[in-house]
Amino acid sequence: MISENLGENQTEKIPLKGRTLKELSEIMITLGEKPFRAKQIYHGLYVNRYETWDQFTTFSKIFKEKLEELCSLTHLQVVKQLKSVDGTQKFTFTSESGNGKEFEAVWIPSGDGGRKTICISSQ
Repeated sequence: MISENLGENQTEKIPLKGRTLKELSEIMITLGEKPFRAKQIYHGLYVNRYETWDQFTTFSKIFKEKLEELCSLTHLQVVKQLKSVDGTQKFTFTSESGNGKEFEAVWIPSGDGGRKTICISSQ
């Protein structure tokens, strides 16, 4: 359950991208907001493709400041990218949520230009 992970000692921002409407509703309720806020955020993220709180022009300044303080809309950041002569590319990613953990992915094109393979570390 989402609310179990949102205690008073929350130090990391709550990542909202990739959440379902139900999860967003639960988060908004846990933050003391009305559930309809989840629909607004969901629409902004997945229909309008907003990337900053400022793009949510129907939100009050106070609500945007609260969201900025507690929630994250950021994407993964590419920390490192290496490219081989055969076209294989290795990426190291990190989340901007503040946990500092990294993971790697390798993109491998086939020799004939058809199939592509992606390997993602799960550690």
